Amino acid sequence: MDAEGYEADDVIATLATRLASEGHEVVIVTGDRDAYQLVCDPFVKVLYNRRGVTDYVLYDEAGIEDRTGVRPSLYPFSGLAARRPVRQPPGVPGVGEKTAAKLVNTYATSTRSTRT
Repeated sequence: MDAEGYEADDVIATLATRLASEGHEVVIVTGDRDAYQLVCDPFVKVLYNRRGVTDYVLYDEAGIEDRTGVRPSLYPFSGLAARRPVRQPPGVPGVGEKTAAKLVNTYATSTRSTRT
C-alpha cells in the first residue's frame, strides 16, 4: 500500500483498525510503544520487540494495562511522562510513567468506543 504524505505508523493504524472492524485478527509487530493504543481485544494485539531480535512479548489489553498502568485507549495521554522519545512533545517535568498513569486514570476518558 502506498500512502504518500503519511508515516508508516499511520498506515499501520489505519489498516489494523479497518481489518479489526471487519472482524479480522491483527498482530502488529513493532518496537514502537505508540502502537499500544491500537490494542483492542479480541482483534488487535501488539507483538512488541523489547530488546534485540529475540526478546518479544505479545500484548493484549490486559498486558498493555499491566505494562503501562493505563488502558490502551488512554495510552496516548501517558505522554505526560517526562521521558519521551525525541520526536514526541516533551512531557511534564517531574512526572514519570507511574504518576502519568495515575493522572490519566483519574482524569482522562477514553474516546474510542468499546467493541462487544
